[in-house]
Amino acid sequence: MTTLRITEIPDEKPVRMPVDLPADLHRDLVTYAALVSQNGQPVDPTRLVPHMIRGFIASDRAFAKLKRARAKQIVSNRPLEAALCLRIVTGNLPSLTTSLLTSFGR
Repeated sequence: MTTLRITEIPDEKPVRMPVDLPADLHRDLVTYAALVSQNGQPVDPTRLVPHMIRGFIASDRAFAKLKRARAKQIVSNRPLEAALCLRIVTGNLPSLTTSLLTSFGR
């Protein structure tokens, strides 16, 4: 049997964003929702849209590359914040205090 990419829909607080869809796309979305239906429980087609968009964005390599480049640019423009983030992520907080005191001349 063919496996669909969306198998379950987690509950999340949504942000409202009205969108107009072409009729053929809406029909396909309704058909997809019918195929995703769990235990005979109908799935609202509008609940599929965020997951489809998320999957599309996650699979877009050019977007990921540009997003990383932008993050690097922001980091290079803010070296102190970048150092803080890096040390928090790596768990290297004791040396953070020392380096901050050194940075401010204490």
